[in-house]
Amino acid sequence: MTPVLAVRDGSIGYGSVSLVRDLNLAVEAGEFICLLGPNGAGKTTLLRALAGLGALLSGDVLLDGRSLRRCSRATVSTRIAVVLTESLAIPGMTVGELVRLGRHPFTDWKGSLSDADLSAVRKALAVMDLSGWEDRVLPELSDGERQRAAIARALAQESDVLLLDEPTTYLDLTHRAEVLRILRDVAWTEGRAVVAALHDLDLALRYADRVWLFDPKADPSRVIVGGPEDLLLSGAVERVFSSRSVRYDPLDGTFELRNGARIPVHIAKGTDERLFRMSLRTVSRVGGVPTDRREARMSLARSVSGEAWILEGPDGRESLGSLDEVAASLRKRFAAATPDESR
Repeated sequence: MTPVLAVRDGSIGYGSVSLVRDLNLAVEAGEFICLLGPNGAGKTTLLRALAGLGALLSGDVLLDGRSLRRCSRATVSTRIAVVLTESLAIPGMTVGELVRLGRHPFTDWKGSLSDADLSAVRKALAVMDLSGWEDRVLPELSDGERQRAAIARALAQESDVLLLDEPTTYLDLTHRAEVLRILRDVAWTEGRAVVAALHDLDLALRYADRVWLFDPKADPSRVIVGGPEDLLLSGAVERVFSSRSVRYDPLDGTFELRNGARIPVHIAKGTDERLFRMSLRTVSRVGGVPTDRREARMSLARSVSGEAWILEGPDGRESLGSLDEVAASLRKRFAAATPDESR
């Protein structure tokens, strides 16, 4: 089956300087793909090339197997919707006017909207939780609200391909997760091909069907393609997003600091899984290394009564009333630790 959008023998870069070469990528209908990688790796450049808004240094972008360069702008505008990072604080423009622009490629010379067009607009507004916002003026909205309106415009276009550059940048945490769920559902239930460049690593790995990972540390000339779990298991995600001072843990999906004392701490599991996981989080957050009892220099457990946390170590035994107090005590103990006490 011919992919709806593809890159064949492509090369991207700035001017005559190539960033990534030998790109052979494909997006199938009904698939949600996330572009991940560090700043400056080429995510936005590739996304703009896929949209026909920028040229490849070499190679070709194919829309249903046909070179995008041979497609008319009218064809491209009906088949591909794009959300970029530019500000949409257009003086005087309302949310309704912006979202209705998504139907412009399908209107007649007068720009008249049919009942089907208006239905698509209403649906997009509802999906992005913007129903009743049609008369609100864009400059008076927050950056996040304007971002949701921009995504609604792209959804109203009902195109076969949806390309988004950092669609969650200005959104709060709840709306970030909600937007990615919407994009995945649009791909799955409506059969659209959705490609998004993201910095929300954890959310991208949870929602994406496949990932295009820019890995300049291993090979700046290529993009690694795979399912989220396969890329996590391969170590590629950890390699790309770790540094000298920060390590990405592919199993927990968290970042941990490498510097400071690394004191092994045994945490008694007990019967409450929620308490156990929060105690693991607390110990890791302040620089401890959860480990088994034999290697531990300290131990943390709930008291028999269940009303306190018991922390024991070379500096003695403490009864603490909250995990915040546990964290404060651990910070003091870690700060006083000698280099040979840490890992």
